[in-house]
Amino acid sequence: MQVKVDLSKCEGHGRCYEQGEDVFACSDEGKCVILVAEVDSSNMEMLLQAEQAEMMCPVGAITVA
Repeated sequence: MQVKVDLSKCEGHGRCYEQGEDVFACSDEGKCVILVAEVDSSNMEMLLQAEQAEMMCPVGAITVA
């Protein structure tokens, strides 16, 4: 599954890297940075982190599809 972040929507709430520390990080500007752009069922932990971050993002900037 592809992990994408719409930086024009990202407001730097930080929930993505709190929920998905193996998939996301924080940039110097406080915005979301993708560490792993593709996750699949062979790594369930990363997939769950990405999906949780997608659900927790208050502005809907993250897409996992």
